[in-house]
Amino acid sequence: MNTNLFFKSTDDLEGLGLGFSLWGPGHLIWLGCIFLAVWLISSAYKKAGYKRRRLMAGIFAFFLPVSEIIKDCYTVSIGRLT
Repeated sequence: MNTNLFFKSTDDLEGLGLGFSLWGPGHLIWLGCIFLAVWLISSAYKKAGYKRRRLMAGIFAFFLPVSEIIKDCYTVSIGRLT
């Protein structure tokens, strides 16, 4: 997977003609996929018992700060922490 452009700012992308328009088809597809993922996870959480809910909440609570730390370390390493 090519991630060279993943953490680029909009200033970097404007000159390259990359990205998609706000509320264009690509944007709406991404929003729909995000909505579907949230709906599926929420449905699984709602149907789960007490122990499973605690597990799901613990996993989410663990990965949320971990993903932010990884993002911050990466953006610092490429000089893009703004």
